Amino acid sequence: MEEHITYESILNKVAIDAGERLKELVFAIGPLYRKTSPMPDKIQYPLIYLYTSLIETVESLIILISFGRTWDAKLLGRMVAEGALKFLYIFKGSNEEILSKLDEYLNIIPSINRVKLHNTTRDLIDKVGVEPLKHQALLDALLSEEEIKRFKDSYSDKELNRIYSRWLNNGLLKSLKDDLEPNLYISLVYDYKLSSQIAHLDADILEQKKDFADDMREGKYVKIISFGASALANSLVILLICTLKYLHLQGIDPEKFDKQLSNYHNVIIKLHEIEARAWETKVEDIWSKE
Repeated sequence: MEEHITYESILNKVAIDAGERLKELVFAIGPLYRKTSPMPDKIQYPLIYLYTSLIETVESLIILISFGRTWDAKLLGRMVAEGALKFLYIFKGSNEEILSKLDEYLNIIPSINRVKLHNTTRDLIDKVGVEPLKHQALLDALLSEEEIKRFKDSYSDKELNRIYSRWLNNGLLKSLKDDLEPNLYISLVYDYKLSSQIAHLDADILEQKKDFADDMREGKYVKIISFGASALANSLVILLICTLKYLHLQGIDPEKFDKQLSNYHNVIIKLHEIEARAWETKVEDIWSKE
């Protein structure tokens, strides 16, 4: 069997397996909205939307892995990590604390970003001399002076800077550091850093991609297989943590889904085995054991 075909088959097979186990778990848990939930709707709805968004992003990552697009999949790994940090940060503490963080997430942070966009747009208009009425995108980005004043009167600049910093990735990691299992914390930090380098096309990432491409031209696929298995395993682990958090918040006993959770966990174990084994054996040997 040709090694390239084998490499693609391995990634496709493990990705499809992961997708099936994820679907099996989500279908078993559903419907996500629960009338019996101990949380009020104003907390439960954002919980469901964020959790659903994480599931959809992991599903997209699985699809990319199944087609061997591991570098592109790693970019989605950053979205999974960022989404999980927000999810775990928001839904920590009492209902009052959760509602306060939801207000920041759903209202204050978007308003800060809108004012930033307004200022950037105004600078562009002043510098280039374009007429905003002739460019709908520029017009849409501008706020009225009344809107800006109303927002600025509600919060001091110092308070807004503190809130904004808290929601940056490093701020969220700092807030959650004592609550995250060490390996998960390291994974979140590593995934975010590596994915950011990929997104920005940093020089060291371009060098890694060149090394991968050179190996594949020589018929060596251990790095790309290990990389793909690692990307998929990390995202599944992160989603598993958020799933257990979701069940806890909804007052649902995880043991009700023991079979589905066990199958899901077994996929993660298999991916870690492939990640490690890829460095010490040939592609055909991995395939034969799958």
